Amino acid sequence: SYQILAAPPRRYSDESFLLAAPRRKTNQNFVLTAHVDTVYPQPRCIERINGIWRGIDSGIGSDDRAGVAMIWAILDAGLQPQIALFAGEEIGCIGSEALLDSTAADWISENSAFIIGLDREGRHDAVFYECDSKPLRDLLCPPYRESFGSYTDCRILGEALDLAHANLSVGYWKNHTTGELFFSKWWRASLKHILKIFRNQGPFPQMAADLYRRPLSAFWDYPRQNCLWCGEILNNPVLALCEDCTNSLP
Repeated sequence: SYQILAAPPRRYSDESFLLAAPRRKTNQNFVLTAHVDTVYPQPRCIERINGIWRGIDSGIGSDDRAGVAMIWAILDAGLQPQIALFAGEEIGCIGSEALLDSTAADWISENSAFIIGLDREGRHDAVFYECDSKPLRDLLCPPYRESFGSYTDCRILGEALDLAHANLSVGYWKNHTTGELFFSKWWRASLKHILKIFRNQGPFPQMAADLYRRPLSAFWDYPRQNCLWCGEILNNPVLALCEDCTNSLP
């Protein structure tokens, strides 16, 4: 069972956050984060074709409904990590900044080995931002492959608390657009990765963030990857789908 360590006031706001942890110590002594706010509200109609979900009249808000759903799937599978949910991520990580101003930040610093965000597009990306923790990279890659990103709640917490952090794929694509898609196949693949990595490992030693400033040129030094759908080699490391597959999406 879980205990709520910090919770929002009754009235929801962009500064709201929730921190919960198992009542007894477990091997999963790390924080999973996701955010509950979305760019788009619930669309009036959702279409599903071959495991690909989209909203007919707007984006479906799988950024980050998919991450929240993955947390519950991880709990259903029997893992018991620490959990942090945030509001206000889409407007600047307001909820995670509010947590840093509370006693919840001290609890994470004392009890958490590292922070894993579930708020990344695609199927098997791991974004470390400017965290250079070799232990966390070795733990996650493979099956995940390193990619680039800007910010999310796990980065805000990790850099402030000097804890290693990474953001993992949860299956959405084209987020923040009316053409947003959710690939259930990608979501299940990432969930499978997480369960395989963490089910029989831990407890973990605390891992420092080991921050460094990444030169922009390093982005283009990354190895080329394959289209997640058809397997064609891509020349741009930021892409997940080739042009043909992108144009054929519903």
